[in-house]
Amino acid sequence: MNNRRLRFVATALSVGGACGALGLLTAPQAAAADPTADLAVIKTTPVPTADGRFSYLIVISNNGPDPSSGWTATDPMEGVAQVNAPPDIRSSDPRCAVVPTGTHGGLTQYALRCQGGSLAVGASTTIEVSSADGTRNQVFISGNEADSNVANNQAASTTPIDSIPMINSAIAASAAATALAAGGAINLIRRRQHS
Repeated sequence: MNNRRLRFVATALSVGGACGALGLLTAPQAAAADPTADLAVIKTTPVPTADGRFSYLIVISNNGPDPSSGWTATDPMEGVAQVNAPPDIRSSDPRCAVVPTGTHGGLTQYALRCQGGSLAVGASTTIEVSSADGTRNQVFISGNEADSNVANNQAASTTPIDSIPMINSAIAASAAATALAAGGAINLIRRRQHS
């Protein structure tokens, strides 16, 4: 009886082994493609706010073909790098934080970095940002998956010059005329050059 059991087990193994080998030869498995998510970013034109800053939106969208499991948007500070000073860019969005990104000339540079989780195909998310300098600004986006179109992974916006508050020349001329009429004086000082 023990011999029959052993023979049956041996036969089952050899048949299973042959079927397994035949299955591998006749029906190869197709390799699964790595997911790709074409993330895109746009930035709206900065709008001056009552506190003298600029407000703009960063909009991140997923053009597919696959869902994104996560993304990072980086909005660097423009202008002179700051050390231990309040950064000139901020957001109240809990996904965002101001982080140091490196140094330049011994000074620490900062960026607003926002990180988010999954983003379905066709979906988008919006972040509101406030900046001290709205004249030049750009943002970069990257995702966890490969991106088939990196051309739309950065966006820039510029505030038109007429949006930046300036002194009205008519008011300035009127103020100068009023000061002169009231007995004020405008003094021009010429410096001597020393040889």
